[in-house]
Amino acid sequence: MAGLVLVDALEENVRQEMKQLSPNLSDSLDSQVEIAKMLWYASYIGLMRLLYLIQRPLREKRFHKSSIQYVNMFSPSSAHRRGIYEEAKCVEESEAMIRETDSSVVPPLTVILTHGKSDMFSEMIQSDPSILPDERELLIQSVESKWLEGQRRLAYKYANMDAEKRNKENNPLLLVSQVSKVVHKVLADTMGHWIPQEEPEQVIAAVLAIINENDHKSSTAGLVSLVNDECQV
Repeated sequence: MAGLVLVDALEENVRQEMKQLSPNLSDSLDSQVEIAKMLWYASYIGLMRLLYLIQRPLREKRFHKSSIQYVNMFSPSSAHRRGIYEEAKCVEESEAMIRETDSSVVPPLTVILTHGKSDMFSEMIQSDPSILPDERELLIQSVESKWLEGQRRLAYKYANMDAEKRNKENNPLLLVSQVSKVVHKVLADTMGHWIPQEEPEQVIAAVLAIINENDHKSSTAGLVSLVNDECQV
């Protein structure tokens, strides 16, 4: 493996940490599987496509012009909705499998891209009637903080470094160990979880940085280009 790009990937312990913040939030996270299943079923009778048609102007403002056709056509499809449901159904099993793997075996190069939107979890929390209104704002901030902590743990894990001994965090953060190099980059505060659809250039730049690092193209064309925001093709 030449390298790995993780795009706002779920860290294996972060959901359990989120659940500990509030019993109601725990129930809300557990309910995401049933919600995904319901939306999958709704896609068979055209409800998801109707919803996407109504929300199309909002998505055209949010998503990159190169990906909007994919979002409009594929995202409401039953195939895509089934994929989301199957993924949600297997999250706990996947987390357990990752926890049991040998964490010392890491790719030589890793790029971790993290959403920067501070209210990314707002819709899930605000729409849950079991979460009291005066509890929601603090929960949104706490959940976002937990997610960012998990992303930083991923960075140190793939750098094969002890996260407890980390120095002051920078953004982007470049970690270099004897076995690997890792860049962790938190994106702009407008960037949500759909990074490939919202800002595909960020993913392209990450892949090119790994390719250039392997090719030893120049001292500035590899992972350091993500730190300097100077992607060299």
